[in-house]
Amino acid sequence: MLAAVLLGSNVATVGDAAPPFFLDTLGGGTLTIHALRGHPALINVFATWCPPCKMEVPALVKASRTHPGVRFVFVDEQETPAQVTRFVHRYAVASTVAIDGGAFEATYGVGSIPTTFVLDAHGVVRAIHRGPLTSHDVERMLSDATH
Repeated sequence: MLAAVLLGSNVATVGDAAPPFFLDTLGGGTLTIHALRGHPALINVFATWCPPCKMEVPALVKASRTHPGVRFVFVDEQETPAQVTRFVHRYAVASTVAIDGGAFEATYGVGSIPTTFVLDAHGVVRAIHRGPLTSHDVERMLSDATH
């Protein structure tokens, strides 16, 4: 089973440094907050069974293709790798995908899914969006983090 480990107890807050984390990726690696530094990042927390999550995936996949300088990370909430793999293939997600055992959700103050965090290149949280995103929402959030 994949796991997530977080360091510290800060909740993600706009304007503050994103809390550190270690997430096991679907590909077998480990993702840390430090690996995202140097590039803006969009972290989308989802679940495969979530209808609003399914609604927003096409906009996120499209944005990941049109914004190659932004790291897109999809963090699944506590499902099996097999479930997540099927979802990733169905929606053609080509970005980093990780599975959270619950620690990321707690530390980042997710509360409900989908929730999306945008970090600037220095690891500062620039935007938090709760609920499904439209293409317009994604573009607005990325603009705030990259300019």
